[in-house]
Amino acid sequence: MLDCNGPDEASCLKQESSVRKFEKVEGKYILFLHEWIFDKPKTQVWNVFSKEDKDWLGQISWFSQWRKYAFRSTAKIDKDSHVRILSDIWFEERCLGDIASFIEELTRKHKEAKPC
Repeated sequence: MLDCNGPDEASCLKQESSVRKFEKVEGKYILFLHEWIFDKPKTQVWNVFSKEDKDWLGQISWFSQWRKYAFRSTAKIDKDSHVRILSDIWFEERCLGDIASFIEELTRKHKEAKPC
């Protein structure tokens, strides 16, 4: 998992080393960032950022009770103190649409990759 519950995309990208590989997917309003670590479970964790201001919005990860990927946003990291704080994050239908479409695609790919 990318240790990237931080203030912005730049802090995540600074962590990149020769061992770490990142995948970045851009929606119209949302940016999704995934760090490939080869010894992790079969599912992925994607960090979600605002494309405009690069603020961290939450994560998409596998939610086993629903047997699909889901988005969660419960806290942010303070940019100065790097302390996790609860915050209000507002979404409208276009941003949520980017997130929903991405979740649907991840879930579809995950289920297609599983052997019968």
